[in-house]
Amino acid sequence: NILRIDLTTGSVSHEPIPTHICRKYIGGEGINSWLLWQHFLKVDPRIDPLSPDNVLVAGIGPLGATGLGGGTKMKWTFKSPAYHIFGDSTCGGRFPGAMRWAGYDHIVITGRARQPVIIVIKDEQVEIRDGQRFWGKDAFAAHDMIRDYLGDKEFEGAGIGPAGENLVTYASIISSRHRVAGRTGGGAVMGSKNLKAVAIRGFKGISIYNRQAFF
Repeated sequence: NILRIDLTTGSVSHEPIPTHICRKYIGGEGINSWLLWQHFLKVDPRIDPLSPDNVLVAGIGPLGATGLGGGTKMKWTFKSPAYHIFGDSTCGGRFPGAMRWAGYDHIVITGRARQPVIIVIKDEQVEIRDGQRFWGKDAFAAHDMIRDYLGDKEFEGAGIGPAGENLVTYASIISSRHRVAGRTGGGAVMGSKNLKAVAIRGFKGISIYNRQAFF
């Protein structure tokens, strides 16, 4: 499933990934790139990467969060403010698994909030909340503060520190407090959208049709 969030309008929508797309572009990176392409078929690809017209796509592949292997990686995809061309970066931690357990293989974030915000996701419940209290904090402090604010230590976060807020073009996205998507400037894209962090908790897990055959 794809979760779409427009920070300009505040709209949130869910949609399934078409089966033929899943077959053609297997994995988080492939579908992320397809989603980026679809976005720039509608938006001039020559846009400033730090403008509201850029898109930030988070994605995880079909094996992610299934328990196969020791951990889960995810991909962030966008137009890079560092290079002004296609950009993506990979990170690990518990955030990718939490995203998929909440029911989303991909999150597509567009637009720009009027003031600093955080996105809070708890399965189908998706909220854009005021994030000004967290703005100016480093990514580690903000991660802990957001958990305290939500009253739940099981929330996983992916966010930025002052570098992303100040649009340093190579700023990172920090996942699960210690894991870093450190290439091509995803943190600056997040900062340009006035998005401090995404906090997510999922309760659904992953249903495996035939566990014995799968493992």
